[in-house]
Amino acid sequence: MARDVRELAGAWRTFQRHAFPGPSPDLAPYVERYWVVRWNYREPYRQLIVPYPNVHLTFREGAATVNGVHSGHRVKVLTGDGRVFGVAFRPGCFRPFLRAPVSAITDRSIDATEVFPGDLPAVAEVASVEDFCGPGCRSPTRGPRRPPESSRGSPPTRE
Repeated sequence: MARDVRELAGAWRTFQRHAFPGPSPDLAPYVERYWVVRWNYREPYRQLIVPYPNVHLTFREGAATVNGVHSGHRVKVLTGDGRVFGVAFRPGCFRPFLRAPVSAITDRSIDATEVFPGDLPAVAEVASVEDFCGPGCRSPTRGPRRPPESSRGSPPTRE
């Protein structure tokens, strides 16, 4: 299971499919983008995960995880057929959901139900994921405060 460190063979282009649907207007102040990756590998593939300054909520194989900002590269081994649905929160916009400093989950992953109440969606897609994490944005008693006006519709800033 050798890794093509320079990606000259382009296995990720050949065996993976990527999509980037946009969030609804209700969640757009918090969510930068959704992302979906599907793969089909006959042999294990070492996928390099590049760190970004975003908290990600990921749905895979019936589980959901909140992934804090990571300070370095990571490698995930992908095998067989698989799919992951992800939510990339805008930098600085996850704290209202976590109700704690985001630095508390730096280089960590936690079960999504620790942050978002309710049952996980049976199928992770835009509508079901927005139903899962969206009520917090729509209910001031259950959810996060609105992000500052300066972060709406403008390039996000780091927290």
